[in-house]
Amino acid sequence: MRMIVLMRALNRKMVADMKYEVHIHRHGCPICGCVSSLPYKDTRWCECLSCGLVYLDRFSRLPEVDDLLHGRQHHFFEDKKIEDFKERFDVKRKGFENRLNLYLQFVNFHDKNLKVCEVGFGGGILLKLLLERGYTNVYGIEVVERYCQHARGIGVPTFWADLSNQSQSHLVINHAFDLVIGNEMMEHVESPVDFMKGVRRITKEGGHAVFSFAVPDGRKRLSGSEWQYARESSIKKLVELSGWNMEHFKISSTTAFAWLVK
Repeated sequence: MRMIVLMRALNRKMVADMKYEVHIHRHGCPICGCVSSLPYKDTRWCECLSCGLVYLDRFSRLPEVDDLLHGRQHHFFEDKKIEDFKERFDVKRKGFENRLNLYLQFVNFHDKNLKVCEVGFGGGILLKLLLERGYTNVYGIEVVERYCQHARGIGVPTFWADLSNQSQSHLVINHAFDLVIGNEMMEHVESPVDFMKGVRRITKEGGHAVFSFAVPDGRKRLSGSEWQYARESSIKKLVELSGWNMEHFKISSTTAFAWLVK
């Protein structure tokens, strides 16, 4: 049955490869909602004609194929071994230290008692570095329970919650954090605007957030384990729709960084 489904999807892809007219999606762009897009690099990916977001064209595929791919991604996140992150921490420690320095570049965080939270922290590498630097109020929020258990093991209080879901907001202390960090996780978020509104709810008035975004143009290929790749225009639209104010912005060939204030 699975082979039949995949063959049908392949036939659809071959037909789509011959067409380059504007795609119309009933769901629209995950950020701005625009229903018009163009193919990007291959027919799995679309480029929004309004904000420029490059997102996975999962809505034009057969529902059975979408279920298979979504299940594969869920399996990837749930089953990824914590030991892999421990090894990654040892090997790439310097790189993560540089990334943390970049995040704190435009934020006056000399007071180590201020509340810092990382959302989508995965193996907790940045959380561990924050503890080593003497920050005493470090928290984490994750949608994968095993990652929360691991972070608690290194002394970090965690919340197992989906910030995109407003009904789960009671699981997190609202208006609590001075700084919220999102390190290379936005490409995995299916509802970016709802998620960033959720981040805003847990941030103090006058508090800050800093996020990194995967950028499509400098990459040789796009990974199927992500939902979308952002451009400066789509990031600014996301910031506007979620109620944040942008203080600083940097972009390289593969990654963009946004410093936000509530």
